[in-house]
Order: sequence, then structure tokens, then C-alpha cells
Amino acid sequence: MDTRRELDKLKLELIMTKPFFGNVLYSLELKADLEIEEAVRSDGIYIKYNEEAIEKSKFSVSRLRYAVLHEMYRILMLHEYRREQRDSKIWDIACDMVIEYRLATILEQEFEKLNPPPSYDPGRGLYMNKFIVLDGERFKRESEESIYRKLIKNYTENSGEIAYLDEIF
Repeated sequence: MDTRRELDKLKLELIMTKPFFGNVLYSLELKADLEIEEAVRSDGIYIKYNEEAIEKSKFSVSRLRYAVLHEMYRILMLHEYRREQRDSKIWDIACDMVIEYRLATILEQEFEKLNPPPSYDPGRGLYMNKFIVLDGERFKRESEESIYRKLIKNYTENSGEIAYLDEIF
């Protein structure tokens, strides 16, 4: 796969179909970086991608697009800066929960075509690892900070384990 070309196609497609997100993606620098372990990640400023990791993990074009949009949203919502002194693992889970829900909502029909990660099941909602995460009606009003507070409380009460998330919310 020609990663750079696919990313350019994604930018153009977003400009045509979702102009706000297309402009956001155009304003961000996408950098090839063989130093990162993940296929795609952000650092709050750049979206970085590792072509070797993308090939090794056999990312489809749609999975690559989804990963880039996920990282774009992470930058857009200032997740790196809002973390402050919070536990980074729990903060990332809270942020991922919000991103997954919002991407599904914003992209609607296109979401299925983007090949979301196994954490998403349109019939039941969002999952994080083995944990089911509530339905959209209860979830749509939650901020990353409020989710974090619930997760960290649960994490602390369960000796470093997160219980099923649908029991938390």
C-alpha cells in the first residue's frame, strides 16, 4: 500500500464530504516515522505513521483511514494537553471511548466502511478490550474527564483492574 497516497486521498475525500474534518486533517502534518512502534499515533501536534508497522499488521486502507481519523480527533480534542497529572493508561481509555463514540456519530454510514477496530459493534455499542461500554444515549453526554473519574474510581476499588464498564456507568 502506498500510505502517503492513501492519506492524501483521505484528505481530499474529507474535504468533499466532511469539510470541517477535511480542513482539520489538511492543517495537521502527517509524518512518516519508523521510530514509533504503533502503525499510527499522535503526539498532540503531529500524526505519525510507521509504514513498516502498517505493512506488518496488514492494515487495510479503510483501517488506516480510521486510525488516522482517530488520531486527528485526539489532537482536535487536545487530549495530550488535558491529561495533566492523570494516570495515562486510564486517561487514554476514557479518551478512546469518547473518540470511538463521536466518530461513529459524526461519520454515520461512512463509519462502517472505515473498518472500525474490533472494539466497535454497531448492534451493541463500543467495547474496550473485554469491557462493554454503554449505549449511545447514556454515553453521549459524558466528557473525557467524567469518564476518567468513573474509571479511576473503579480501577482503584478493584485493585488495579477495571470491572465491566457497563456496570460503572
